[in-house]
Amino acid sequence: MSHKPAEEANETAAPAPESLIQEIPGGGVLTLRGTPREIGRTRGELFGADIQQRYETRVIEPVEAGRWQPQSGMMQYIPPFLETRALALPVLGMGSRSLLQGLSLDIIREMEGMAEGARLPFDAFWLLQHAPLYDAIEDKTVLFSAPLCTMFAVVGERAGSAGLLIGRNLDWILDEENIITRIFPETGNPFIQAGFTWNEGAYTAMNDDGLVLCVQRLEAAKASRPEKAPIEFVIRDIIQTAKSYEEALERLRQSKYISGVNVLIAGFSNDKPRAAVVEFGKTIAVREPENGLLLGMLTDSPVITDSEQNRYSAVAAYLAEMPVITLDAMKSALSMEAGKDSEATALGSVWNDNTKHSVVFLPKSDELYIAFPSVNGGPGDYVKIPLSGEISHE
Repeated sequence: MSHKPAEEANETAAPAPESLIQEIPGGGVLTLRGTPREIGRTRGELFGADIQQRYETRVIEPVEAGRWQPQSGMMQYIPPFLETRALALPVLGMGSRSLLQGLSLDIIREMEGMAEGARLPFDAFWLLQHAPLYDAIEDKTVLFSAPLCTMFAVVGERAGSAGLLIGRNLDWILDEENIITRIFPETGNPFIQAGFTWNEGAYTAMNDDGLVLCVQRLEAAKASRPEKAPIEFVIRDIIQTAKSYEEALERLRQSKYISGVNVLIAGFSNDKPRAAVVEFGKTIAVREPENGLLLGMLTDSPVITDSEQNRYSAVAAYLAEMPVITLDAMKSALSMEAGKDSEATALGSVWNDNTKHSVVFLPKSDELYIAFPSVNGGPGDYVKIPLSGEISHE
């Protein structure tokens, strides 16, 4: 693995914000260095218009339409002649402050910078981070009606010379602008994450020690607000600050207030490839690979949906007879779609209409291959993106 300190790449003159983004098919790659506040401010300035638009449609509109209004308590008695926004937004903002518990100061400073750059109050930006979750609570599950991903790891001899391969599709029903962000912070681990213009938390990420973390939400209809930092912020904090695979795994195990998600963790311990799925159900369970393959969900899991079972069964069947699973095989597994005659629903396809990115991680070489949807909706061409260095198109 390469271990390149962030300071090696520092430059005396800061480039214009626009020059920090390199376009790739279906999205862009943003590379940032500096203090947390500087990193956040640059992101906010670059994507300010997009962030403000999403705040209007994902926070203001549901508040004004009453979709976020509780069915009990004083808010249910708001008379129609009063402006809902003026009363509800401060209450929501104050209530969301509890979700900052457990976050590192670096993440908070970065979000302060993003809010400043996007010209939004901090509470407004923080509410935007939780808009999909808030819509899912109390049976408002339309925004999370799709499963949140397919993810799997190949470990040891079955991964060939790579030693460790991780495949991951993120399914997300909202329209988004896809952004890969490479961050070289002043303190902690340089890392790369796949996400969107507005989100600070991490769903798909890898750091320069080869630590990979991905999350899948389970049972969307039972979504609830956690008492402290949501899982995507736990992952974001771990990916930047964890000093080892063992530390990262232990920190996940200690996040006992989290529920309804599976987290795939992969990396190296004393140069030995490791991977596990941490299942956050009624209790926390840790599951490791069998015959070198680790699925994000077991096909006989009691909480698996039909579409999830279709996807994971397809991946398992496709890879079953391969003694060595190559990079190309990983890409093919992530690109599988249901045929026209298939009884599987669209969401039963590993690649489906809601897939926003498809990633294969190669932690040993600190690089990933990523594909975004093409104009016809299928997987686009994969692009090789190292954590540090030049981007190459296949």
